[in-house]
This record gives sequence, structure tokens and C-alpha cells, in this order.
Amino acid sequence: MTWCYVLQKYPAGLARGNLSVAHALVVYCCPMNFVAHYYCHHRADNHFNFGLLFPDLLGIMDRKFKLTHFERQYLGGDPALLLGIDHHKLADGLWHNGDYFTKKTAKIHKVLSLYGMDKPPYRPFFMCHVILELLIDRHLVLNMPQVANDMYEDLESINETFLSGLFNSPQRTETFKLFFARFVANRYTLSYASNEMFVYALNRLFSRANQPALPDLQMGIFVEQIDELVVQDYLTPLDEIAHVQID
Repeated sequence: MTWCYVLQKYPAGLARGNLSVAHALVVYCCPMNFVAHYYCHHRADNHFNFGLLFPDLLGIMDRKFKLTHFERQYLGGDPALLLGIDHHKLADGLWHNGDYFTKKTAKIHKVLSLYGMDKPPYRPFFMCHVILELLIDRHLVLNMPQVANDMYEDLESINETFLSGLFNSPQRTETFKLFFARFVANRYTLSYASNEMFVYALNRLFSRANQPALPDLQMGIFVEQIDELVVQDYLTPLDEIAHVQID
């Protein structure tokens, strides 16, 4: 579900140049399923829930400062935060290795091919990955909006003292605090319920990866086509992941 999964699974491959550009783009630009992570593993511990989402928050704030960098420098020792991060990584591994991910990205690829987006300058692997992950959050927001609202309420409860203990760099600490405050206040994942805003979010992510925007097509039809691929079973992989826990 995030850039950190690919970095952790294929670090040597990236170093040797054995991964495709598309795989490398996932490392830096994937958006992530904030709501899906929360749905799968949230607990009655807001520091744990913050940890569930933190790898993706960190990836958006600073693409150069990786989760491994954070883990090496973190001195706070909050076990709930660290356990939440571990569950994030667990979910990523299960998600990317699952049949659902493989089959659904293949189906999204077929839809992209209808619009000529299965060849350069488009990067279909990257696009399918991003579209599927945002689709999952979109359908959680459409059908279970309280999950997203609860997620933001939990994040709102995180206090200044906790945030101040995340980084050993005062500058990075202040940057993260500002970013986190905006993220919580904007609640942008709720906008995925709108077709227009969903496509806007996709294009923003594509832009970050130097990827062309979706072409000028009938957006309503396009969104309907990809919605149909997950609407009946989007909870199936999430419920399977939710049953796997770290003690």
C-alpha cells in the first residue's frame, strides 16, 4: 500500500538498477491507503493508529527521508507507535503479495488500454497500482464514511509533545507538525467520494511522478468502469489482512 513496502522488499534491486522505473516510482509516489490501513488494524490506542498511518505521512512530507531513516534516529521508544508502524508494513506485504492486487491491477490495465494509456508516455504498472489503492479508499469513504471520520478524529487527538519526540531534527519536527496539521484539517481523503476530486487526486499523484495526467476523456464513464472492478469485493482483501495481527 505504500512506497515503504517496495523499498523494504527490493532495496538491493533498486541499488543494482534491476527494478523498472515503474517500480521505482511506486517507492516515491504511491499515495496510499490511509483509510484502508486504519480500517484493517486500528485499535483503541491513538499512538498505535498514528503509527499505522505514519509511513505514508512521512513519505508525502519528505520523499528523501525514508522510514528506515526514521527508525534509526527515533529515540522516543513509544511501543504503540512502533507496533503501529509494524502493522503498516505487515499490511503492505500482504496486500502486494495477494491475488486480489494482481488480478485487479490487471483488470485496471485493460481499462487503461481502452484509452491508449497502456503504452508510453504512460506507465501502466504505476497507474494501475495508484488507481487501485485510491479506489479502495474511495469505496470505504463512499460506503463507510465513519471509518474515515474516526481516523481523522484519532489523529486530531495526537498532542504536541508526542509529535515533538518523533525526530531529532528541530527543523524536520516543525516541518512535520505543519504538514500534519494541514493533513488533519483538510481531511482530503473524504473528497474521494466525488468523481471529480477522485480524478483530481489521481492526476496530482501522477504529476508528482512526472507522469502525464489522464487524457481528456469522459471522466464519469472512466470512473464508473474502474469502480465496477472493486465495488462488490473491495472489503475482501482488507478483511483478510485485518485478521493478521502482530502480538
